[in-house]
Amino acid sequence: MPQMAPSLWLIIYLFMVFMIFLVSDNLFFFNKVILPVKSYPIFNSTMSIMWQ
Repeated sequence: MPQMAPSLWLIIYLFMVFMIFLVSDNLFFFNKVILPVKSYPIFNSTMSIMWQ
């Protein structure tokens, strides 16, 4: 891969993140898999233990 300016990589990265947030409403795994798992109390307790 040819060398590119860091600012160009930053623009590409920000564009990718923006497109992911824009399309995330249409992606099934954002709505049906990730969000219900976070609502489980077991997941919340394990995450609080892991982050301490």
